[in-house]
Amino acid sequence: MKTHEKKFEDIYNLLKEKLGEKVIFSQGHETKFLELKDSKFWLSINKDELTVGFGVNHSHFSEDYNNLENGIIRVFDLLTN
Repeated sequence: MKTHEKKFEDIYNLLKEKLGEKVIFSQGHETKFLELKDSKFWLSINKDELTVGFGVNHSHFSEDYNNLENGIIRVFDLLTN
């Protein structure tokens, strides 16, 4: 499991524990999605990257781009601000 996949699962587990039914998980062609009910926040991963979004705005993060830590920070900024 790549680091971005592990972080996605960690974030999913934390949100599921704290928000329960508000967390919506779905899976498409080689992509996993996480959304929060009644929110514009969303998160997805594929085999290469983590994508963090709010509405139509989104950014891509990965180990290859050397910016995965920034993506994790963005997730928590969107969830807490």
